[in-house]
Amino acid sequence: MMKNRAMKKDDGMMTELMGLQHPDVGVMEQVEFGRLKVDPQRFQVRNHDANTFARRRMQDRASDQAVEALKEVIEAGGSLDPLIVWEDPTSSNADLWVVDGHHRMTALMDMKAPANQAVWVQRLQASSAEEARQFAFAKNQRTNLNMTQDERRQEVWLMILAGDLSALSYRQIEAAYSVGKSTAERMTKKAKELMPLFEHEAREAGEIFDRAYIMKRQPLWKEFSQWQSVEEPAGDLDDLVVKRFVEDLVKHFGEKAQAFPEEFVSAVAEFIEEVQLPFQFGKEDQSEF
Repeated sequence: MMKNRAMKKDDGMMTELMGLQHPDVGVMEQVEFGRLKVDPQRFQVRNHDANTFARRRMQDRASDQAVEALKEVIEAGGSLDPLIVWEDPTSSNADLWVVDGHHRMTALMDMKAPANQAVWVQRLQASSAEEARQFAFAKNQRTNLNMTQDERRQEVWLMILAGDLSALSYRQIEAAYSVGKSTAERMTKKAKELMPLFEHEAREAGEIFDRAYIMKRQPLWKEFSQWQSVEEPAGDLDDLVVKRFVEDLVKHFGEKAQAFPEEFVSAVAEFIEEVQLPFQFGKEDQSEF
């Protein structure tokens, strides 16, 4: 996916806009902010809850920083890159659903953008919400804040539950969405096992069991998969205390730990020895990180 540039003079400020060049996306245009709608359950493919606790905190922090940076652009009088929007052809109103650009939309809402404010958008030509979401998934794998592997697995899991990938082989799923064949196979088998449970839940809630229900329910793959990450806080510890430690580590050392993982582990080992904690942190323990 390539991008094209356009220059826009905004209140005396020259702003460079980046528009998406894609066969299914139209040219840049401006619409009133009040026409834009968001529905994260239908179109937001990033589910931070799919990650381990530490990774989730890092993703949350990165998202918050992205929104703050976008708000600074708005405050300076600049224009944000166009939102990718989709108009439901089956709907009688003219609402434009945000398919890509949720951080930009959050920034505009935080800045209390008036309903009549002109916002740059590009329209996605998609025949259904399913197609619109698949477009968002493909785009978010390659641009903006990269999706984690757990977030990719979660999105593939939802598509398998919804039947969106029934025509694809495991090899094709692997090639298209960077999720292993064995994982796709396990997801498919697990989906068949759990489908009666989800159908029962829908009936008990008085709802129709369909694709919309699955997107609303958002069952997490990590809760149903066969494995459990060693990064989750230990169950025999006070979860609140553990989470506070992780939050502090992510806040102060997250980026450095990613850049220098071995050095970070060594530093933790030295810290434990320095403060004489009653804990043995040998080579076997280090391999867990």
